[in-house]
Amino acid sequence: MRILALSLFYIAAGLTAGCNRGELSKGPAGADFGPTDPQGNTGNNCFEGSACQTDDMGTTPTTDGSTAPPPAAGCGVQTYALATTQNPPNIHLVIDRSGSMSLSAATGAPPKNGDTAKWDDLSATLTALLDTYGDQAHEWGMSIFPTTQTYQSCVAGNIAVPLSSPASSVPQIENIIGQYNSTNLLQYNGKTPTSAAIQGVLDHVSLSATDRNNYVVLMTDGLPTCGSDSGASVAPLIAQLSAQTPSVRTFVIGFGSDTQSNPALLNDWAVAGHTNLPGGTKYYQASSAAALQQAFSDIVSGVAACTFTLTAPPADPTLVIGELNGAGIATDSANGFTYDTATQSVTFHGSACQTIQNDPSTKVSVVYGCPATAAPQIY
Repeated sequence: MRILALSLFYIAAGLTAGCNRGELSKGPAGADFGPTDPQGNTGNNCFEGSACQTDDMGTTPTTDGSTAPPPAAGCGVQTYALATTQNPPNIHLVIDRSGSMSLSAATGAPPKNGDTAKWDDLSATLTALLDTYGDQAHEWGMSIFPTTQTYQSCVAGNIAVPLSSPASSVPQIENIIGQYNSTNLLQYNGKTPTSAAIQGVLDHVSLSATDRNNYVVLMTDGLPTCGSDSGASVAPLIAQLSAQTPSVRTFVIGFGSDTQSNPALLNDWAVAGHTNLPGGTKYYQASSAAALQQAFSDIVSGVAACTFTLTAPPADPTLVIGELNGAGIATDSANGFTYDTATQSVTFHGSACQTIQNDPSTKVSVVYGCPATAAPQIY
């Protein structure tokens, strides 16, 4: 279990320029150091190896490592070490098994000359994923759409595997996905009831744990086609999941050329799910088996191994800074970190996540910095 030490740097209310910590010096214990800050205040401040003094803003910080509540104001180097454990999340998979999954991702035609069907790619991906990360989630669940019911009527779908512990859910998921191939998927050809699938999650899945994060991972190879559903109704349903208490975030993976034909639609889904990537394509677009594997791996490894929940929400989420081994990293959902206010959690992504996974001794910390008007100078 990894313990996350949070160093929170609190600032004085009303300081438009913020605390210029780069001006603060270190000296012998008890020395009155602390040159003039941007507002003309001077006073004693905390530094390594010393007791903390009351500063001229009238606040009395505690020594580094205290879990006492932070003061409402006070300019200076004031550190408050909070600890949180890394809780395995709950993850519910929503998987498209429409007839088009029997086609090749590369050609959009029936597989031939050694090519594979999209479902074969998905089956291999999920099996490897669950074998690698299965025990890093608290509970897994899965919906598959369309079901025989949703195929005809577009009603809310059934749950193939209810949320349960990995020991129970992982074998069930692997068994179900292994039952389909490019031939028997053709019975579901013609419809992709995405809205009904998400409605089924809202109606039937209890993603309600308050002591851990809750996620949905939606994978589809086509745009919604069921009754009058053109896809516009999917984002509001995903937004309902996000607005729940506790919040449920939804990741979106598009597989093949059909989803790539309307990226704006799937972008809306990712934004509604509070998992949008930077740049023009805000969801995970996979055009090959390798890209599909990478998308699932990035998502699940990120939420299972590289997500940390704060014990208390920061006053200003925009001032949260992630650090690895004492070095600040960028706010970046590709290779940096992101902070989610709904779940009060910090997630490290891409190369930052790999650093955490590859070296268990990596020191992970989060600091509360100065306002954006003054560049944070943390030491």
